[in-house]
Formats: sequence, structure tokens, C-alpha cells
Amino acid sequence: DLCRLRWPVLDALVELRALHRLRRLGIQAPEPMAWGRRGRWPARRQSFICTKELAGRLSLEQMATDWSLQPPPPDLRRTLIQSVAELSRRLHEGGVNHRDYYLCHLLVERSWLNSPGSGNCVLALIDLHRAQLRAKVPRRWLIKDLGGLYFSALEVGLSRRDLLRFIRGYGGGDLRRELARPDFWSAVERRAWKLWHREARRRRKTERG
Repeated sequence: DLCRLRWPVLDALVELRALHRLRRLGIQAPEPMAWGRRGRWPARRQSFICTKELAGRLSLEQMATDWSLQPPPPDLRRTLIQSVAELSRRLHEGGVNHRDYYLCHLLVERSWLNSPGSGNCVLALIDLHRAQLRAKVPRRWLIKDLGGLYFSALEVGLSRRDLLRFIRGYGGGDLRRELARPDFWSAVERRAWKLWHREARRRRKTERG
């Protein structure tokens, strides 16, 4: 990381602060139970964080694996997309960018999936050890988060209507306003496909041995 002029994440305090911020924003996340560190020099510092288990949940990546072949009920699909959009909006409006914002880090309650009409779909967000906290998230980090999310959903089988539903939810219900900034959403799409091509090259290289 240092060779790329990036400071490595060496302190669990990053995740602790992010978890506290999410709780203030009303976003479900693992509850911190214990934290500690020792050492002054960052390269030698050791730290840890223990959190309460989020039991009875499934990642959206696991849940949507077969969506392209076996689409879920329309109501469930709409509700999940709306919930992801609203969580993303609260996260970014609250000054947090995740940096590893993929479907695998969004968790849904199994009990809700068994009976999706029984109540609100409440998602939880995990793996915040690289999160950044600010008063306002810069545009490029919004694009990186949303591009990562879209990349992780490229093979789910989302329709144009699904994408517009997400954009409207992310914009707080104002689809017209969001569509008035096509440069932003085009940048998100380019970021997603850039990650997809990078992953495809990595896979081909691995297969060649």
C-alpha cells in the first residue's frame, strides 16, 4: 500500500469509529463489544475489535446467486432494491464511504426472506475496517462505492427498471433530479465495468496457472 502512496489500515479504531457512526445513522451493523491496541509506531501497532455476532442473516450475494436463472418474486425484488438504495443514501449522506461496498457485505434477515410481507426489510452492513469518515463524502468515493456495488450485482440479472428503482431510492425518491446528472451515473457504470474486466483478467490468469 505504501508503494502506491496509500497509507495501510493498521488500527481497529477505524472500524470502531465507523460502527459507532453507523449506529448514529440508524444503519444496522455489528455491535462493538471490546476494543484494544498497543504500540505507538503504526508499523508495529497491534489492535483488535470484538463484535456481537449478527446471527440469522444471509448476504445479498448468497441470496441473489441464482436470480439470473430463477428470478425472485417481484415484491421481494423491489423491496430489496429499495432497501439497498436507502441504506446507501443514508451511509453516504452520513459522511461514510465503505471502500469495499459489495453485495457480500450487506446482510438480510433469513426470517424476513421466509416471509417478506411480514414487515420491513432491515439490512445490516459489515466489514468496515477500511471505511472513511468525513462531513461529506467526495464525489470520487461515492462513485467508487456505488461502482463496487453495481459490479457485484452485474451477474444478478438486474433490469433497467431495477436500476432506475435503485437510482430513485438513492436520490430520496427524486428520479428526475438524479437523471439530470448523467455524468455521475455514467461514471458509476464505468467503474463497475472496470472492476469486472479486472476480475475477468485475474480469473484468466489464475486458470492459466
